[in-house]
Amino acid sequence: MEEVAKLRLAKKQPVCMTLNIAGMRVYSNLYGLKKGDQLLRELSELLVSEIKEGHVYYNKDDRFLILTVAEGIDEKIKEIHEKFVNLAKNKAVDLQFSLYQILDDDQNIMMITQRANQAMKEIGLDRRVYVKKYDPAVEEDLEESYFLNNFSRAMTEGCLTAYFQPICSAKDGKTASYESLARWQDPEKGLVSPAAFIPVIEKHYLTYYLDMYMLWEVVAKLRQWKERGLDLKPVSVNLAHEDFEMPNLVKKNQRPGYRSRSLLVFDQD
Repeated sequence: MEEVAKLRLAKKQPVCMTLNIAGMRVYSNLYGLKKGDQLLRELSELLVSEIKEGHVYYNKDDRFLILTVAEGIDEKIKEIHEKFVNLAKNKAVDLQFSLYQILDDDQNIMMITQRANQAMKEIGLDRRVYVKKYDPAVEEDLEESYFLNNFSRAMTEGCLTAYFQPICSAKDGKTASYESLARWQDPEKGLVSPAAFIPVIEKHYLTYYLDMYMLWEVVAKLRQWKERGLDLKPVSVNLAHEDFEMPNLVKKNQRPGYRSRSLLVFDQD
């Protein structure tokens, strides 16, 4: 983030650009690895000479990462692309550019490069397109699809858990009850914020399944507390109005024999 900070101090709008050499393997097979390495060196020299502000980094898999300024970037991309075509002198290879305009509150270089790389994925194998700018709507669609595709698995494998938030008495400050809160501990994404997956669940009318899952998580946890001789306190479970539209609500959702992974936010008194 040091290079980004320098650009910000200079009152310049920083951008992150990923450069991919499409068809590099074919080029090396045609002309040999030595010729391929030479093309890489020539491209590196071209980028360093063209990027006057910022920095050029060579990444793996024939990719470059560039932190530079947004001003005039479209013209600069076009210029670099034309010069590379003249360097390669072969239609087997081409340059692909993905672009992410860094926001003022972006402080994580991993997230910045991930968004630039996401735009690169949108290009895919389409050689007719060599420039793609990051579109947040695409990322939202991908994340929504991920939660929808993995919602059932998250319940089956216990990735969804109930956290117990203490509710304290105003009179003596002691814990009077708990509120159960849904948390998703995903093997790929880690601990997912409810703000990320709850709106997706609600949008696709799956709240009923989440609420019933949470209800049985809480029941299982209370049973464990009782068996261990712990002091039981009321635990509230959030239910949506759609839940009450289901016929035989209690009878239909008896769910014995599953393992609870509920967690307590704080130790009991």
